[in-house]
Amino acid sequence: MEDLAHTAFTTSGRAAIYQALLQLKLPAGSTVLVPTYHCPTMVAPVPLANLNVAYFGLHADGLPDLGSIDTATATRSRAMIVSHYFGLARSLAEVRQWCDQHGIALIEDCAHCYFGDAGARPVGAWGDYSTASLSKFFPVSEGGVLASAHRPITDLRLTPPGLKAQLKWCSPLHKLTRAWRKGKKTHLTARLATTSIQGGSTSKAALTMQVLRAHADMAPAVARYGMMESAGWKAGKGTAIHPNNPQGRYYREL
Repeated sequence: MEDLAHTAFTTSGRAAIYQALLQLKLPAGSTVLVPTYHCPTMVAPVPLANLNVAYFGLHADGLPDLGSIDTATATRSRAMIVSHYFGLARSLAEVRQWCDQHGIALIEDCAHCYFGDAGARPVGAWGDYSTASLSKFFPVSEGGVLASAHRPITDLRLTPPGLKAQLKWCSPLHKLTRAWRKGKKTHLTARLATTSIQGGSTSKAALTMQVLRAHADMAPAVARYGMMESAGWKAGKGTAIHPNNPQGRYYREL
């Protein structure tokens, strides 16, 4: 994405989507098409930009089901956000053609897919604007990218984060430095020192990576991932993945 002709950095992928909508200078109340399968942070910038949301369905491969958009909705829509899901770059040739025919600006969401080619074009080059989240691919606490292959990016209204936001990312490093100065033997692992998984017990965590390709391995992998998500904030929100919920079944079938 950074090889595209026009780029600008933001604080997050969500902020990049918001800035893309501002770049389009759409009339207030215009309709923006977003996929039915989404993260809330994809949708939040739309009302923030004083625009309305309409949804479109998806095919099994994650590409938009353009037939799910009725004529009336297509007529009043002015922009469309389309994602590359789960790191799988897809050609957006059909979507690009449909948007051009209907006078709809295409925002290519590359939050899951920062590198590579999407069919005949590089990732990010199909959209009028493309957006990405840097923290999903690089060891940074925050960051996003707004890019375009053809449209200049102008008048990006950004404000620096407050002192509290800047200091919160220094806290783990400060604690680590303080422990080191006190003579404690400190090891950096997947979660700085230790990982607690079950029953409140704490044990050393060894960082390993496995690539699973067999269909039979998917359900156990989803179950293990769901166990980790269920230990965090997603459990309280009811959005933690599970082998038998719709999100878990989608991952297994994918």
